[in-house]
Amino acid sequence: ASFNKQRDIPPDRTDADQRILVVRDETGGIVTRENIAASGTDLSWDGNFANGVEAPHGTYTFSVESFNNVTLLATESVQAYNRVREAVIEDGETMLILKGGSSVAPGDVAALRSPD
Repeated sequence: ASFNKQRDIPPDRTDADQRILVVRDETGGIVTRENIAASGTDLSWDGNFANGVEAPHGTYTFSVESFNNVTLLATESVQAYNRVREAVIEDGETMLILKGGSSVAPGDVAALRSPD
């Protein structure tokens, strides 16, 4: 699958007692919801749905829902990262081709980091 395995999740909310990772497919439909630690800012998703079935190839987006006593406090986007395999020009626009084959416009990239 062409998902990114590492995520930088939003900072801890001191008022949250539960957080849920929400994974959406290319259509925006929720494909899985998984409980995650109530604290911490790094997370690895293994590419499997909560029932253990491997996610099909595709592009996924992620968010974290924070709850306190079953009351939804916030839904925050999760920044994902992936390795850039190459840069190509498509229709006069530069596109970055990521590991897994998906592409992204350079303007949609929030940060670069060392491959180490």
